[in-house]
Amino acid sequence: MKSTLLEAVTERFDYVETETIYSIATLVDPRYKDRQVLFFTSPDHQKLAKEALIRELEIMERKRKAASEVSAEEPQR
Repeated sequence: MKSTLLEAVTERFDYVETETIYSIATLVDPRYKDRQVLFFTSPDHQKLAKEALIRELEIMERKRKAASEVSAEEPQR
């Protein structure tokens, strides 16, 4: 029974760690602070999650800068 349950969980949730949104959520969730080693099965998955988070933050920063430049260029009335 134990092996059947483990097999079913593995089958259903094996992909979760490689899904960017789930791995980023794990990184930023305060409940997992300083314990992320326990929640990623390999250091490579954790590294990929951190890289994805950095990319997302860079995209957000570029959009924020672009929006502030556009609003600065608008003529004041």
